[in-house]
Amino acid sequence: MSKGAEISLKAIPSPVASFTLSYGYTHATFRKYTYSNETDYSGNYLPFVPRHTLSAGADFSIPFRSAVSDRLLLQTAYTGMGEIYWHENNLVKQPFYGLLNATGGVEKGKLKLTLWAKNILNSRYLGYFFEASGRRLGKPGKPFTAGVSLGYSL
Repeated sequence: MSKGAEISLKAIPSPVASFTLSYGYTHATFRKYTYSNETDYSGNYLPFVPRHTLSAGADFSIPFRSAVSDRLLLQTAYTGMGEIYWHENNLVKQPFYGLLNATGGVEKGKLKLTLWAKNILNSRYLGYFFEASGRRLGKPGKPFTAGVSLGYSL
């Protein structure tokens, strides 16, 4: 059985700025799930379905005419999710975690140069997790990363 709700808001207070906020809640459980005579998962949460999702962001596109730019671009985004159960037995779960990302750059004509950073707070989380042959295996989520992107629009 699955039920939930989601709400999203967007504000554009000026031509150069916009803000977004969203939240989702999901309550997804097995109505009836008998795996064997000894194992009944009825009422347990579905695996891989986050109970809560959250995002908040701010975007700025600021005219800034100079020899190297027409516009400055700034963006921040926070996304969060959890708790996530990894198996029908609900014994292992990922608690709620959040990721903060940001970009900043300049645009000149059809060229765009962007500096970006992901998982700025270096949150530790599992990208996925499973059990096989009695072993628990998981892959850590991506750590803090940063880079530079150069783009050209046709």
